[in-house]
Amino acid sequence: MERYELKQRAKAVLEGKWGMVIAITILAMILNNINFNNSAPIFRFNLFSGDWGDQFRNMVEVRPQSSTFTSLINFLLAGPVAFGVANFYLVMTRTAKTEFDSFIQGFKRFLDTLVAHFLMTVFTFLWSLLLVIPGIIAALSYAMTYYIMIDNPEVSPSEAIQLSKEMMNGHKAELFILGLSFLGWLILGALTFGLGLLYAVPYINATMVQFYQSISGNQEHHYGVSD
Repeated sequence: MERYELKQRAKAVLEGKWGMVIAITILAMILNNINFNNSAPIFRFNLFSGDWGDQFRNMVEVRPQSSTFTSLINFLLAGPVAFGVANFYLVMTRTAKTEFDSFIQGFKRFLDTLVAHFLMTVFTFLWSLLLVIPGIIAALSYAMTYYIMIDNPEVSPSEAIQLSKEMMNGHKAELFILGLSFLGWLILGALTFGLGLLYAVPYINATMVQFYQSISGNQEHHYGVSD
């Protein structure tokens, strides 16, 4: 499916739902910003619903040094929050419902989402030791992990990562270019002190779901996932 069509479908999904969408965006931002230091971060936000977005975070992130305890809390919450965001947008796309319970599913599956985030972080870091590009490629390979876990709750985090790698074969460049196509929106969001991201981030996450739906729909018999 062409990028334009993915984005148009994402806009259609978001229409009339901006109140709840912005509320979830702000909540995710807060949970990604927990800081027990006196010096709070100037700006930090998990741009995308999957961990591959970490590779692009430095483009719009400015923050002081965090304490070890703060970093640990943020790490523990990263998986459940990312899973919750992915689930919220997936449910909204498929049912047109914007329910808070969709978001908190990540915390109901805390251990699984924590393990998934840990494994993806470790694997991406190890690939990044070679060069930045292999790390980005690895992160792109794992981008569908949370969506697969949502559609297939019986699979383990490691199995979901492996399925994501298989699903992303031949699609990593597409996803990378899709991500880059939002760069202007991200820059605009940063220039407006984050306010523009209240539009850009939901737009990106809704488009990511459309991307997942597109490639999983082509392989639904193999992966057990469908539109």
